[in-house]
Amino acid sequence: MQQTAGYIQEIIDVLGEMDFAIYEVNLQSGYATIIRATELIKKGTEKCGFLWEDLFKKGIGYIVLEYREGFRERFSLESMRLAWESGEEKRTFVCQVLLHGAWRYIAATAFFKESKSRGPYAVLTFQDIDERTKNDMERVQNDQRMVSIISSLSSMFFAAYYIDLENDTFRAVTQEEAVGNILGDEKNFTQAIHLFAESFICPQDREEYLRCVDRKYLMHMLTKEHTFVATEYRRLPDKHNQRKWIRATVVLAETAADGTPRGAVYAAQDITESRLREEKEQEALREACEAANHANEAKSEFMSRMSHDIRTPMNAIIGMTEIAGRYLDDRERVTDCLEKIKVSSRHLLSLINEVLDMSKIESGKIELAAEEFSLSELIDNLVTMIRPSVQQKNHTLRVQVADMEHPRVVGDPVRLQQIFMNILGNSVKYTPEGGTLSVEARENTSAMRGYGSYVFVFADNGIGMSREFLEKLFEPFSREEDSRVSKIEGTGLGMAIARNIARKMSGDILVESTEGEGSRFTVELSLKVVDAPKQEAEALSEKKEQKEAEPLGKEILEKKRLLLVEDNELNREIAEEIISQTGVRVETAENGREALEQFERMPENYYDMIFMDIQMPVMNGYEATEAIRGLSRADAAHIPIIAMTANAFTEDIRRSREAGMNEHLTKPLDIGALMKCLGKWLGGNGVVG
Repeated sequence: MQQTAGYIQEIIDVLGEMDFAIYEVNLQSGYATIIRATELIKKGTEKCGFLWEDLFKKGIGYIVLEYREGFRERFSLESMRLAWESGEEKRTFVCQVLLHGAWRYIAATAFFKESKSRGPYAVLTFQDIDERTKNDMERVQNDQRMVSIISSLSSMFFAAYYIDLENDTFRAVTQEEAVGNILGDEKNFTQAIHLFAESFICPQDREEYLRCVDRKYLMHMLTKEHTFVATEYRRLPDKHNQRKWIRATVVLAETAADGTPRGAVYAAQDITESRLREEKEQEALREACEAANHANEAKSEFMSRMSHDIRTPMNAIIGMTEIAGRYLDDRERVTDCLEKIKVSSRHLLSLINEVLDMSKIESGKIELAAEEFSLSELIDNLVTMIRPSVQQKNHTLRVQVADMEHPRVVGDPVRLQQIFMNILGNSVKYTPEGGTLSVEARENTSAMRGYGSYVFVFADNGIGMSREFLEKLFEPFSREEDSRVSKIEGTGLGMAIARNIARKMSGDILVESTEGEGSRFTVELSLKVVDAPKQEAEALSEKKEQKEAEPLGKEILEKKRLLLVEDNELNREIAEEIISQTGVRVETAENGREALEQFERMPENYYDMIFMDIQMPVMNGYEATEAIRGLSRADAAHIPIIAMTANAFTEDIRRSREAGMNEHLTKPLDIGALMKCLGKWLGGNGVVG
């Protein structure tokens, strides 16, 4: 017994080197025994006697004020007695104390035990963990746990041994029953570790384990400067087929006069949870790397394809311009060239818009408007826009809009129309001539008060999609590898953009498709409703009035004067020419400051309308609009100011309205939209014919 106690004491001494103080407190009598303490602590507590409460009162004065109550709740004699009575085995508390003349983090741990001779008692350890705590606060709990385990063998390690390195023998302090059964009465350390490795360690980890705990290796590695050796290994599966990760640490315990290692402590710790966590993190990192590589490959492929897709319309534009220049006297030839230039220009613009949209989505900068609009009108507009393409391919288009309880909603009609056009446009492109397309819209019962649940279904009997492609349909830059679609223009961004917008609207897009039979896209959205029948009636009345409005004659337009503000000379020339053809008199300004001064200089109501570019030198369009609206003259408040700009995103439209603009036209100019705008603001909802 004395020999065993001696070994245990040696182990405690070795492991205790990590602590600057260890106390044993009898929970019945309150007497305290200092097992280990620095000279400074001994000197500071020598007048406190042997009662823990005296030591406690003395020591708590060194603790930072904010931690004192927590320390008192855990380590006063009464609180430790209650902890023991409730069956608590240990408790740990991290706090800051004045140590070595500085505020440092320490880990204080109490282990509750009981012996027949002494009754219940607590072993308290105090360890300086300041450096670790400051380096990595997230690992404080793990560090405390290690401190606690090292300070109490029964709590820390599931196995601990004392190794006599000189004689190659060992003695178990605590070990698993299964290991004890295998090792039996074996005392030779070298033979024991080989037997243990064969019986409990996975084959792939045995060699490294045996290398690290080899007696000769330990005697070479363990020094006063390098006091421990550690290795990690996997245990063979247990009866529950669970495989554990173990860390084995050998700590130098005793050296000869010449510094040669004589004794060491071997301790084993279960690190399964931390290793599994690391493996999950590594797996997540691998998956992220694979996803990044996949994205890079997709982008590289996209750039290669975009180079082709952009050059194709550019080649047509440049080529047709060359041809038109050579045949200026051939009106039919020039007209044909101009038509092809227009088609190619629109295709190039759609490519650019999709790339810009995807860029804003990926950077999280896309914003949605919140405007009132009619879903039935939006569907009508959608059908109107797509009908020429449908007729060109001799498709049959069926549209069914069910009666909706809330046809007017609040949302972003431009982005919603973009979703629908992407889907319906694809249906037209990928459905052979003579095919059938259908559009359905309905409102379902919504569980959210104030919101409507809307479903839009787009179906076709086109070429469909393969199962493999369906899985990546919504990935950016994805296109089906099919000879039937290779000649069809597209970036592979449309559906990715559509789903991202739908999800930003708290909705989603679902797809069903069978190769050779067709596809069915379902768009589900939850939109805020406008519960006002009167507004709906007014909107329908307004729509009817617009349809019935007579075209504005030149005699009306010739009386109108417009200020065109544009810094780019070519853009200014194009816009001036197009507007002048309607009969409207056009005056120009090259920047916002010039426009403001020109407006101020003219009498009230001199100008009937202003077209304002946004990005200009000296003063931009927003600033100029705000300055005009702020003038103290009657016409400044109500003159129509229309943004005419390449800034085409929803947030740009919102910004222009916030500045005081009435409408937003995007470049390149759509002639139809320009004429409609002129009619609306110059002729009271008329149209320019």
